[in-house]
Amino acid sequence: MKHALEGGGVIFIPENGGGAGVRLAKSANASIDTNETETVQYEEYLENDAPPGAGG
Repeated sequence: MKHALEGGGVIFIPENGGGAGVRLAKSANASIDTNETETVQYEEYLENDAPPGAGG
């Protein structure tokens, strides 16, 4: 399990007085790879089913 997590970018921090822990290897501002052309749109959600003015 540790090997799989390390492969996913988790760094294990050894116990050094404060207790063992983990850290993510990638920075927090790393971009997420998304492909807008693969966005799923379900037909039943494309039509507004609420009366005009609803949903505030």
